Amino acid sequence: MFRWSILYFLFLSLLIALISGCGKKFSSNSEGVIEFEVTYPKMDPSHFMLDFLPKSMEQRFKNNTFITELSAGMGMFRTCFIIDCNDKKFTHFVKLINKKYILTLNEEGVNEMNQIMPTYIVTPSSETKEIAGYLCKKATVTVENSGEVFDIFYTDEIDIDEPNWATQYSEIKGVLMEYQLEKYGLCMRITAKNVSFGSVEDNSLKQPEGYQHVSIDRMDKEMEEIFESFNQ
Repeated sequence: MFRWSILYFLFLSLLIALISGCGKKFSSNSEGVIEFEVTYPKMDPSHFMLDFLPKSMEQRFKNNTFITELSAGMGMFRTCFIIDCNDKKFTHFVKLINKKYILTLNEEGVNEMNQIMPTYIVTPSSETKEIAGYLCKKATVTVENSGEVFDIFYTDEIDIDEPNWATQYSEIKGVLMEYQLEKYGLCMRITAKNVSFGSVEDNSLKQPEGYQHVSIDRMDKEMEEIFESFNQ
């Protein structure tokens, strides 16, 4: 009888372990990848340059650091942002064929950069929306200079501290899942379509080698020249 009790207990323990393991997600919500869809709401759908613009964006995150990457033209154009939320460090690098530029700013430099950007007045809402399987809170954004109004959505279910400190959305503490960016005469609507938690290699969050360090003014000039053709 005692022997069967031990066997029964072992069988039950194994069964519970198997059931608990089925469909188990990565144990931490602080490391993984978010895939976004990128659209251009202010661009004429028939614009011939639309096919050359990025249609997707990937964001890899780990330990309060994340890298956001967009590419187009079969990899000839690539732009990435590395945001270190721990040390408040911002890195932007861009590649266009044989041109490779990198801009690195501390928190003070980021604040100076954002001062020349349009001010966003963010009004929280009690409304919610499910995006990529996550419950997201809604907020309404009013662009102070133009009076333009649009909605954004963010979630608290992804563990990144102060993910928006380097942007015009700095007062939003959650991870943006649907939002809008406009610069260099181009408006992008960015919407999360998939979130996967899992191990992210440390090397994938480091800045690349072989890039020329430039100032904010030089980087803006280069980016303006790149996107100027998209608005003609």
